[in-house]
Amino acid sequence: MLDANDLVKSIQKAAVAAVQASKPAEITHGTILSVDPLKIQVDQKTVLGQMQLDRGESMQEYEAEIELEIEELELDLELEIEGESAAAKAKGEGKMKGMIRIRRGLDVGSEVILMRQQGGQKYVMYDKVKKDVT
Repeated sequence: MLDANDLVKSIQKAAVAAVQASKPAEITHGTILSVDPLKIQVDQKTVLGQMQLDRGESMQEYEAEIELEIEELELDLELEIEGESAAAKAKGEGKMKGMIRIRRGLDVGSEVILMRQQGGQKYVMYDKVKKDVT
């Protein structure tokens, strides 16, 4: 004979199954297979394409133009080219303009952190995983 505890356990199991069936949001990892077009492998069977992915701003390559003003510069250079040595000194001042890359874009083989949105149809690419190299 069933009692109140059995009824509560059955309701709890049904509630958990209902939540899992709705594919709630979850955090997972993926590996970049290609950059253009963007393809990310999540597991053996799942490869995501551009239409299934949203990117956070931090996932975009970012470059900025810089301008440096140099008041006084002294350089001592020593070069070796094909066994021949050369030395040079330079002094000067001036301005330099150029581009500097602040943040790298995506690379094939990089691992990324993904957040699956409710329902499981779309993912948000949150960040790249940094592997510690010692």
